[in-house]
Amino acid sequence: MKVKAIALLLALAILFSGCIQEQPAQGEETIKIGAILPMTGTVAYLGQFESEGISLAMEKVNEEGINGKKLEIAYEDTGGDTKQGVSAYQKLAQVEGIKVLLTTESGTTLAIAPLAEEDKAIVFSVAGASSKISDAGDFIFRHNLLPDKEAEYLADVMFNDFGHSKIGMIVVNSDSGETYASNLKKAFEEKGGEVVIIEKYEKGAKDYQTQLTKVKAAEPDAVFLFGHAQETGLLLKQAEELGINIPWFGSFAAEEDSLIENAGDSANGLIYTNFFDANSKDPVFRAFAEKYQQRYGYAPGSFAALAYDNVMILAQVLKECGSPYDTVCIKDKLYKIKDFSGVTGAITFNENGDTEKEIMLKTVKNGEFVLYEGD
Repeated sequence: MKVKAIALLLALAILFSGCIQEQPAQGEETIKIGAILPMTGTVAYLGQFESEGISLAMEKVNEEGINGKKLEIAYEDTGGDTKQGVSAYQKLAQVEGIKVLLTTESGTTLAIAPLAEEDKAIVFSVAGASSKISDAGDFIFRHNLLPDKEAEYLADVMFNDFGHSKIGMIVVNSDSGETYASNLKKAFEEKGGEVVIIEKYEKGAKDYQTQLTKVKAAEPDAVFLFGHAQETGLLLKQAEELGINIPWFGSFAAEEDSLIENAGDSANGLIYTNFFDANSKDPVFRAFAEKYQQRYGYAPGSFAALAYDNVMILAQVLKECGSPYDTVCIKDKLYKIKDFSGVTGAITFNENGDTEKEIMLKTVKNGEFVLYEGD
């Protein structure tokens, strides 16, 4: 009986040994972090721009290395799908043992957050917008213009500067869209204004006539749009075709070439919030922008710049902590970062692991994204 028991225990040990996650040896020549991005699908441009920013940052870091080691990025494609994002996390973190990961879309970030908290893995979101990310856990961080601050700023601009007392909204049906709609509604109503209608559409939609017709009938003074740039472009184009002549406002997500490609001249006059000025004279930004232009043939946008900064911040913290597996140290160091000199400006983390940024007002003029200087 003892022999049978021992044999059974050995068999179980062999069976479960394949399920135990092994931490990579500390003597490796590289430090590997993960990037879970939409490289295909309707929002593949996010993955493209962010991976370009990540690539340039990795090259910059590897000029000196991190304590004698090179930085390496392991990519997994979400296809813009939350379930695929969870599978990507499981592969990188739970199978390959990578403990520091970049993400982007709110849905993916929020879906993997509970897993990362349990695994004590760092998740650093590039441009995640949902307010839920702030409370997603101690190991979850976000580099972005915070939607609640953006909403407060925009509500003041629309109500006080432009004198709009009634507004409507058309937003994508997602965590990010819900965040922007609820934050702006709260901020605008606190000013004394009224939100007369909120319409939602599904990500990747092509036809917005139903939403636009309902908004037109509600007779708002102005309309706030939130979604990916190509969607906002189609909305503006179809609004003009329907004869809807109304002031349009948006968020920093609108500032991508696909907006102009889809909207054409209909994009002119859109006013939107941003934290990013592609014409900035800041030397840190200019060095990045010139290198980016040389490498990819076009100027960097906010998503590439945010991703670049994410990697540079992580490189500094990894150097201080000495190991990509000491995630408690990495977490604690991230919370302590104050006024990090990034290409998107000075970066400081608050108690929720969010960054706070200075907001500016921009517009589309003659097909170009420029600072808003009034009429």
